[in-house]
Amino acid sequence: MSTHIRLTDLTDKALNLLKAQGLSASTLGGYTKKYEFLKKYFASLGSAYYDESLLSQFMVDYEEKHKNGTICYFYLRQWQRATRLIKEIAAEGTADLNPYVNRRKYVVSKENEAVINSILDSYNLQGIPREEMDISLRHICSYACGENDSLLNITDDHLLKFIGTEIPNSTSGSKSRTMRAVKLLSEYFRKNQINAHNLDFTYVHLKDRSDTLIEPFTAEEITKMLNAIDTSDSVGLRDYAIILLAFDTGLRAVDIRTLQFSDIDWKNAIIKVNQDKTNEPLTLPLTNRVMNAISDYILKGRPESDSQYIFLISKAPYRPFNRRHGTFTGLIRKYCDAAGVEHIYKRGFHSLRRSFATELSLSGAPIEVISQMLGHKSILEDKPYLSYNKNEVSFCAFDFTEIPICSGIYAAHFKAE
Repeated sequence: MSTHIRLTDLTDKALNLLKAQGLSASTLGGYTKKYEFLKKYFASLGSAYYDESLLSQFMVDYEEKHKNGTICYFYLRQWQRATRLIKEIAAEGTADLNPYVNRRKYVVSKENEAVINSILDSYNLQGIPREEMDISLRHICSYACGENDSLLNITDDHLLKFIGTEIPNSTSGSKSRTMRAVKLLSEYFRKNQINAHNLDFTYVHLKDRSDTLIEPFTAEEITKMLNAIDTSDSVGLRDYAIILLAFDTGLRAVDIRTLQFSDIDWKNAIIKVNQDKTNEPLTLPLTNRVMNAISDYILKGRPESDSQYIFLISKAPYRPFNRRHGTFTGLIRKYCDAAGVEHIYKRGFHSLRRSFATELSLSGAPIEVISQMLGHKSILEDKPYLSYNKNEVSFCAFDFTEIPICSGIYAAHFKAE
């Protein structure tokens, strides 16, 4: 559904509603950045007005990114909420700012409800943060209290059992909020000397989920895929250039999809992009084979078009890839099948970026250099991208027979040999 409402008017109204809910400056800043990015997306498609179909297409792409492991669940949820507010304001003039959770799922007595409200008031929680903590406190109360039991009577043991039995069964999005409610409740009890609460739950931390180490493509597998591409036609020339560019630079699919002629400095063999994910500039060197592949596509395979985007779809009307198909998931599946490369769960186009980082690591490049070339702000972001260096791991498994033991309980045994 298209309207004659300017998108800027909708985003401004959404931000004003969120501000009135008492959100923190950092949270508001996050929504502001998302809405600025959304307006740029609409502008890139030639529209400054709200269009529900464009908004839906935008979210289809982000849902695909989540399926491919490119973005996390929490980031997707933030975008879902930001776009939902826009849709509701466009349709009804306002929006429901309450989270989509049935707070009445956890029924508590009126006395306990009054205690919960007192706790929330004591921390001056308002708006959405208050709603979320209200739900989590009700969860604790319904678990630890019977029909007539008072929330004020629960003990440290109740909270420990709750952490061990209920939080592991919570959804990934609610675990941290529920744990925060436990800490808030414990702190409130200790501060007001209610019951015998001796444990300080502020030091309890949930075990972080382990990073999923998705196996990258090996250089041999990528060579097989490249060799399987028929470069005698325009589609093959384009696909060859896209896959090779991803492997040799580590660029994300979205940055390749939106690559423009002005982004390549042919004379100095460098590429400059403004990263879609972080909105940060990134400059990378280009190898001769990548520049040759791109120039072959431009000169021999690219359809005639006034578009400033380099890579275009192969059927008329010729235009850049849209956000949904610009993830190039189908591209990888097509050439994996053609080359006889095994399909591995979650290994897709983004794995070329992992391959790029892994090859740099195996060549001895420092982690700081790899992080910089991936366009990361912190080397902590590089962990999921790097496979283990098997040679280095093997070295760690060497024994200590060549190292003399001069003291300790094993010294006599060493000298005897």
